[in-house]
Amino acid sequence: MATTECESIYTVKCVHGTRPPCSCACPMNLSLREFMAKATRRNPDSAYRVLANELVFPEIITRLCEGACAGSCAENIDIHALERSVIGYASQKAPMRFSVAPKDKKVAVVGAGIAGMMCAQRLAVRGFPVTVFDKDSEIGGTLSAVIPRDDYMAEFELQLMYAPYDFRGNTEITSLDELSDFDAVFIATGADGSDFGLKDGWNEKSMATARNACCLGGEITGASKISAAAQGRIAGYTIEKYLLMSESMSGVETSFIQTECLFEAKNSGAVSVPHEDGFDKISLREEATRCRQCDCTACYDGCSFMQQMKQYPADMEAITRTIPVRDVALGQREGSRMAFSCAVCGHCGSVCPQGISVEEMFMGAKRNLFDLNAFPPQIHGYYIADMNEANGPAHLLKKAEGAKYLFFPGCQAAESGAEHVKKAYEYLNKNCGETGIWLGCCGIPSLWAGDKKLFAEQLDKLKNEWSSAWKPTVVMMCPTCMKTFKKYLPEIETVSLYELMEDKGVDAPAMMNSDSAVFDACAAREFPKMQNAVRLIAQKCGAKLTELDPNGDKSLCCGNGGHIYTANKKVWTGMNGLAGELSDKPYITYCENCRNSFLMNGKDCCHILDLAFGTEPLKAPPHIDELRESRRALKAYFEGKCGETEEKSLKIDISAELYDKLDRRLISVKDIEKVIADGEETHRRVRLDGDEHYMGHMQIGYYTLWAEYRKLGEGEYELLSAYSHKMTILEGK
Repeated sequence: MATTECESIYTVKCVHGTRPPCSCACPMNLSLREFMAKATRRNPDSAYRVLANELVFPEIITRLCEGACAGSCAENIDIHALERSVIGYASQKAPMRFSVAPKDKKVAVVGAGIAGMMCAQRLAVRGFPVTVFDKDSEIGGTLSAVIPRDDYMAEFELQLMYAPYDFRGNTEITSLDELSDFDAVFIATGADGSDFGLKDGWNEKSMATARNACCLGGEITGASKISAAAQGRIAGYTIEKYLLMSESMSGVETSFIQTECLFEAKNSGAVSVPHEDGFDKISLREEATRCRQCDCTACYDGCSFMQQMKQYPADMEAITRTIPVRDVALGQREGSRMAFSCAVCGHCGSVCPQGISVEEMFMGAKRNLFDLNAFPPQIHGYYIADMNEANGPAHLLKKAEGAKYLFFPGCQAAESGAEHVKKAYEYLNKNCGETGIWLGCCGIPSLWAGDKKLFAEQLDKLKNEWSSAWKPTVVMMCPTCMKTFKKYLPEIETVSLYELMEDKGVDAPAMMNSDSAVFDACAAREFPKMQNAVRLIAQKCGAKLTELDPNGDKSLCCGNGGHIYTANKKVWTGMNGLAGELSDKPYITYCENCRNSFLMNGKDCCHILDLAFGTEPLKAPPHIDELRESRRALKAYFEGKCGETEEKSLKIDISAELYDKLDRRLISVKDIEKVIADGEETHRRVRLDGDEHYMGHMQIGYYTLWAEYRKLGEGEYELLSAYSHKMTILEGK
């Protein structure tokens, strides 16, 4: 098996699936989620089985119940009345019988009250020879003070029918030496009984004592009857573990009781209505249906990725850890597809009460897959090519010796926010002194592609260029760039453009007088000063702001992280939709990617610099061919050149609808030109249903591009359709 960075445990502290408040309040820690789910069914027998399995003597325990769960239920459900009603309606109460090999280790239980009988039942059904001693003539102890004798004796008889034990009544144990023939002992002599000197050194979690092979529990410890029952059950676990696995009682912490809920379950404010007479069958199901199955779902609720995968972090880690074996060796794709589909935005960690994030887990998986040559280039090839374009033909470092600031707008701003970049640069030179300009990419596409070597090369290049420019403070316009610099290039001092603008002042026209909401980019979560500056600028421009929920340090992702658009468009659509539906008000963004993503899905939004500089907001994201041209033209602008326009060898008519479809498929018109030109030159094309109607194809990089077109005249064509395939066509010789 290949080694993987995913072998470390990321989710060990995840509290999803831990006990809800009601179960934590219950001395028996009853699995109330499962009970409630089964109580909604027409047949109450399955709900009764939950009670019988965990309470052991449900008829007795529910009568001893003090209703501790009632005050902790977020919906104020009458849980105790539900339990009593289920017991009353259940028709199949006989315990299950299992074939268990008899054990040769003998156990003595001193005291036949509820604690002693809970322990005896636990061990007897597992094949241990159990002898119960009591100074009275029958089992039950002091239960007769609270429950009619016939009722509890009938319950004992029912639940112990397959748990044989030897009862020795009228037998008072006065010394533990009398039990020397037994391999383990549980002392449960009741409130007035003897503890045989075992209270000193008693472990209240496991019921173990300082004396080897001896446990103590029940009312002798000061417990109530319901807590005594729980202690008897715990003692059964401890003794079983000791007899099967250990030579001493030290370290036998087998308590399954969890008293502290590890997550918050907000109360709905529902009014509790007592049901002293229980429920009829219809009302029983209706009451159980009100249970909302309280659990920690903070990460899942705000993540379209997890929702689409139908997985929580711990489940995801279990799958991700198998990637090297299952996905690569066996050709199955569940784990790798999951890794490719995560936007690695960190939202999960921002809302998790334990701070658990799957971001680093999936980044480790991506790096491992890349090293195994199992990261398909179809997923990241477009973005790597875009990065190489930004750091190649469109790259510019225009230094200003002695300048305090160097402006790094980021590759996406250069593509779809060229006017913002120009005006921001003018602003900085006017208000902050002479400023340099640095056009390029921070290298994040290589990180998201799992290419450690390429990412390291990008970081080295950035560091060297910054050093050559006399190490100024870098002014960041893009939150993702700022996050990348802070984490991977901490030696470079950075400041956001928006903080400088808020500090120096903005002489902006009041372009907005309607309600709107600032959408915080996921990469800006750790930059509260940036977030606040954007809001102050927006308000100065006349915006009336309403805060989204969540926002700030818990903001959602627009879906542009991690290359998920090409990996799993369904997740991208869901993530963008979830973020866009936080409010029906127009959004103000300060990330060009966020703005473009929302515009692509029809969300009304603008960039904060549209307000600050009075530029016309985009109505739709630019076409991908326009992006490259914009980036190169911006470089030419800062170089004082007019910008070179590439001559088009072909004239191709494309409908607006098809043009948008090409953008969504990340198909460049320039690549379409190559396919048509190749088909016309080599005649490697297929004639379709009419004259001059063809289908051509061509291998371009990591995919094969198909173009259906009609020839209109010399050098003139109409594009009818186009699509790409993750395939290579082997041409015959």
